[in-house]
Amino acid sequence: MRTFIVYIFVFLMSLLLFSCGEYYSKYKITGVELKHINMIDSTSHNKEYYLLSFNVEWCEPEIRFFTGPGVEPGLNGIKYEIHNIEILNEQNDIITKEFKGWNLQQMCTLIKGDNCYDFYSLQTISELIDSINSNSNLVRGKNIEIPILFYLQSSSIPRAIVVNAENAEIRSTVIEDMELSYAKKDCL
Repeated sequence: MRTFIVYIFVFLMSLLLFSCGEYYSKYKITGVELKHINMIDSTSHNKEYYLLSFNVEWCEPEIRFFTGPGVEPGLNGIKYEIHNIEILNEQNDIITKEFKGWNLQQMCTLIKGDNCYDFYSLQTISELIDSINSNSNLVRGKNIEIPILFYLQSSSIPRAIVVNAENAEIRSTVIEDMELSYAKKDCL
């Protein structure tokens, strides 16, 4: 009987130790990408479409019990708040307010060739900033890595995007991805 209790104790301690894991509670944005894409209905609606996505680094590690592979990182939101996101045209004028989106509260799908990509959309860039800073469900955890779809109905051509956060300025040029057309599926 005593041996059985020792085995149970060793088993429970092993289970407890194996269930410990490193968990990253927050994220910080390390890069930004604004991709000009070709949508099947671009010309018929006189819109230019753009996918905005962030590169992130998980931070603030802590050891937690019962943190298995099912617990996603970053659930406590961004480490450094975003002050603003500026999209600049060829003349370095800020055209951020010209970017519009849809109020989608769920993920949608884009199809490009044989590949499918998840995305979501918000009505404005300022709404995106508010969502990130308030840690809303759309950008919590790994959702921050899902691209956001915006459109532009303007003659201005975006050339750069700048993200200003508490501790950094992240700048990137706009990427042209016009080879294959994307098609929307499930929503919009």
